[in-house]
Amino acid sequence: MVHVGQDTFQVPRSAAGRLPRTASDARAHPVSEGLWSLQLPLCYRSVASTNAYLLAGRDGWILVDCGSCLPPGWDAMEVALGQAGAAPEDLELLVVTHSHADHRGLAGEIVRRTGCAMAMGEAPHPILDVLRDPSLPLDARRARGLEEGIPRVALDRFVDDLPGDDGVYPAAEPDRVLVAGENLESRSGAWEVVPVPGHSGDQIALWNGRRRHLISADLALPGPASYLEYGTRPDPHADQLASLDRAIALEPEVVLAGHGRPVGDAVTFLRGCREKAVGRVQAVQATLGSKPVSGFEVAASLTPGDADSGHWQRSMAESLSVLEHLERVGLTRSSDDQDGIRRWTRAGS
Repeated sequence: MVHVGQDTFQVPRSAAGRLPRTASDARAHPVSEGLWSLQLPLCYRSVASTNAYLLAGRDGWILVDCGSCLPPGWDAMEVALGQAGAAPEDLELLVVTHSHADHRGLAGEIVRRTGCAMAMGEAPHPILDVLRDPSLPLDARRARGLEEGIPRVALDRFVDDLPGDDGVYPAAEPDRVLVAGENLESRSGAWEVVPVPGHSGDQIALWNGRRRHLISADLALPGPASYLEYGTRPDPHADQLASLDRAIALEPEVVLAGHGRPVGDAVTFLRGCREKAVGRVQAVQATLGSKPVSGFEVAASLTPGDADSGHWQRSMAESLSVLEHLERVGLTRSSDDQDGIRRWTRAGS
């Protein structure tokens, strides 16, 4: 177990800088008839691109997700649409899978420029976890961070330092709320709305049973287990497992994720993502003993020493989500110590 003191912790480097990206970095890739993947550049240091999907509708195009409002933003969207043979004015509907800035950030500008309708899953629509959601007062985020043991010297790197400075984006509220089982009609068949919270409390996926394609948003990604959005629902970890089980039960042949290339052998991929999510619980449990530790100390045990603030923020959100899940099922217990910090032990210790 790594113990990190308030006076010895080295402040992580910021994740807030931007990398120069241009509209010409955008790419459109055909997936199948009437379905395109739009690879949209991001100026974040940690993630180079995000995926949107373009569906041929009955009277125009349906755009699923839209990328960040940060440059190259709209210009990159225009390039990607053009490569797919679509014009902005032909968009009839924008569907946002969840509220994170790299998926919803450009929505306000798209709606303003094209006049298309916008649809999302059911509210609320948090921008990020409660430790760093920029729509929440900064002082409240600082207080919450101190309660979880974040050293004061590094506090703002944990609660007010976002990739690319991306946070409060120009909001567009949905004209249409999508509920479980609802269908979006397209030339490639109906796309059924499937709620998949965990990574984000409002996240939805779209399922095309005819083609056995699943637009999965950020439910399942290559690499580490998907980030958990702490504090916006009672148990994000349980949500994530249930969402993955829901997706596996569909038996998709292709997963179209929020980042990266289309994934074949989709069920195997989704099962692997579930195993990684379970493994995260095992890793958190291994940090706990008879001596009480804060959520920050748990995150420190699971975070590389050279990690930037973005990596630390994700570790905090994931660690707290798992700790609270374990408490709900009776495997951990927490208490607020005299210094105001919440600390955790294994149940029965």
